[in-house]
Amino acid sequence: MYNVGAMAWLRKNWFLLGIIVSLLTGFLLADRAEALNPAGWTNRIIVFLLFLITGFTLPSDRIRQDLSTPRLHVLIQLFIFVVAPLLFLTAAP
Repeated sequence: MYNVGAMAWLRKNWFLLGIIVSLLTGFLLADRAEALNPAGWTNRIIVFLLFLITGFTLPSDRIRQDLSTPRLHVLIQLFIFVVAPLLFLTAAP
């Protein structure tokens, strides 16, 4: 019924095929973007769902292990919320 070689190729390259289908769908439906995205809520919902799904896939023991390094987290937060904005503020003028 199904070609075994084609099914094996699909199992191996499902992600690439999904990206290609997404790109083609985006190009074909670009003129309908306003109808599909009223008031910009679609983007917010998609980003929320992506973060939620990513959070569900994180193993709990890995999260506990990573939280045991507070100095690293402080350094990252300082860079994100202090250093990067200062760099942008000095580069903007």
